Amino acid sequence: MQIYQVGGAVRDILLGIEPKDRDWVVVGAEQEELLAKGYKKVGRAFPVFLHPQTKEEYALARSERKKGKGHQGFELDFHAKITLEEDLARRDFTVNAIALDKNGKFIDPFGGIDDLKKKLLRHVTDAFSDDPLRVLRAARFSAKLEFTIAPNTKNLLAKIVSSGELGTLSEERIQRELVLSLQTMAPNNFFKTLEDCGALSKLLPECNFTKLTDPKCEVYKYFKKLNKPCDRDYLILLAIYIAKTEEIKSIGSFSKLANRLKFSKVIQEQISIASENWNEIVNASKASTNSVLSLLKKTDAFRRVTRFKQILASMEAMTSEYGNKLDESLLLLNHLIDNPVSVQKNLKTEKNTTEKTINEIKITLDKKRKEQIEKTKASYLAKRVKLD
Repeated sequence: MQIYQVGGAVRDILLGIEPKDRDWVVVGAEQEELLAKGYKKVGRAFPVFLHPQTKEEYALARSERKKGKGHQGFELDFHAKITLEEDLARRDFTVNAIALDKNGKFIDPFGGIDDLKKKLLRHVTDAFSDDPLRVLRAARFSAKLEFTIAPNTKNLLAKIVSSGELGTLSEERIQRELVLSLQTMAPNNFFKTLEDCGALSKLLPECNFTKLTDPKCEVYKYFKKLNKPCDRDYLILLAIYIAKTEEIKSIGSFSKLANRLKFSKVIQEQISIASENWNEIVNASKASTNSVLSLLKKTDAFRRVTRFKQILASMEAMTSEYGNKLDESLLLLNHLIDNPVSVQKNLKTEKNTTEKTINEIKITLDKKRKEQIEKTKASYLAKRVKLD
């Protein structure tokens, strides 16, 4: 039994990057041998085992053969006679098909180390085109590593698109690849790769904008300004950018994408709110009292405080474009929802609540909120005059 470190961790070691996760392949062993050593089997489609101490994943060397359609349409073969090279041959790119043995020696049968030096993504074998997921992986790795894609590999990407098998990819997998790619150093490469092979209009038609393939696109400037970002921040900012720049007036298009790709309900709501109300949020500090109150009520900000504040936090990355106006608007809106006004009469304590009583409470509450808005705006204005 021989054990080798494989995959992205080996690639990252060669690039001088600290690997986040390590994967291992086991050659010359059967399942029973690993189980006897205390490894725990967790894989369903193929044997993957957790190391008894480190809990890292160890997979038996395997080969695969195209049997049906889609990313899952493969027949797998795993036994003790499968060689390391056979296992590496089924991987997508040469830079991901390098192994590292226990003595620190790199095994590189397909020239991956040379491709790393060239900053080139090149397919391992022509079987690359059997898996439609590799279109998205090519786009993501081009964005993550800032590598170019070899001409022959580009041809295979176009072949996959022409096959029609992109339609077999799950919405959840497309969602995952999109989110991971937005967080890379060059997200424009993700959209550029998909556009070049004809996949962008098929997989992400709501993002089918040439501007997103440009590294100077303003949304990427927003991304770089994010402080300790999470998935939500990138999605909200991209939704706002698309709402700002759509040639076709359909502001809800990115919201449709979020629904189609099965993002969480809260993220879908935040994308919708941000797409429809970003301009009012930017200009809140200059808006009338009635307009500010209307914004907070239609976004349900008084009741769904966290949801709204997360949108505001994401939009802080846009202050480089909108300057003090946006800064003041974010301060104003955060203050208003952090310090909610109340009325003595309360729907929960009122014994004989009538429709008239409810309306009176709403009118009184809105009046107090308007007073608070005016007072807060006056306070910020006074501070600005003093600073000037």
